[in-house]
Amino acid sequence: MQLSEEADYARKKGVILKGDLPIGVDRLVWIPGYIQNCFMNTSAGAPPDYFDKNGQNWGFPTYNWEEMSKDNYGWWRARLTQMAKYFTAYRIDHILGFFRIWELPDHAMTGLVGKFRPSIPLSQAFHSYFS
Repeated sequence: MQLSEEADYARKKGVILKGDLPIGVDRLVWIPGYIQNCFMNTSAGAPPDYFDKNGQNWGFPTYNWEEMSKDNYGWWRARLTQMAKYFTAYRIDHILGFFRIWELPDHAMTGLVGKFRPSIPLSQAFHSYFS
């Protein structure tokens, strides 16, 4: 409610708000019943690199894009629609996750045991939303 009021106030003053939409969400917070099958029993992270020789486990689940496609990506469409209520523009953090993601068993402590898993092309996921 407070964010709605602030967004309305900003618009009236000619201020454009830019939001941030992370690709990942916590599996314990964001799994209503209808979306349960849309998350895999894996975690997203980062492969070993110059910054971390063991890679990283970010702890959020990877998406089951095939399952999400059954309702035309309704969960993502709802997420973007909700963000549009407050922000004129937003960036999607780790947008590369729509194309491929470093996926590892959710119990892994590091990113060493991960692999890149192809995801759905961005154009398929959002074509109908932006059309």
